[in-house]
Amino acid sequence: MRRLHQTLGLTALLLAGAWLGGCAPYGSLCAAKMDCEGGNDADLDACVVDSEATEDVAYTYDCGDFWEDLVACTDERSRCGNNNFGPGDDCDAEENRLADCINKRR
Repeated sequence: MRRLHQTLGLTALLLAGAWLGGCAPYGSLCAAKMDCEGGNDADLDACVVDSEATEDVAYTYDCGDFWEDLVACTDERSRCGNNNFGPGDDCDAEENRLADCINKRR
């Protein structure tokens, strides 16, 4: 469960880009993460692929609404601080609801 939370937390940062536009759905948020934390084009591509995969998991387990809530929260609250990009603890409730949903359906 802890690993799922870590994966969801990192991925949530990357996923919010779906509503931000760009050629890749998660490109904008991943680019902001790379700008803050450092990274190259390969890191950016990996971020987008990981985000899309996590989205697929959420929808596979019929947890899409929880996923969308987490992405919206992440999009609204993510910021760069100390070379770390994300919403901090601001989206923990949304992350926990998504993790619980997925874990109940596994």
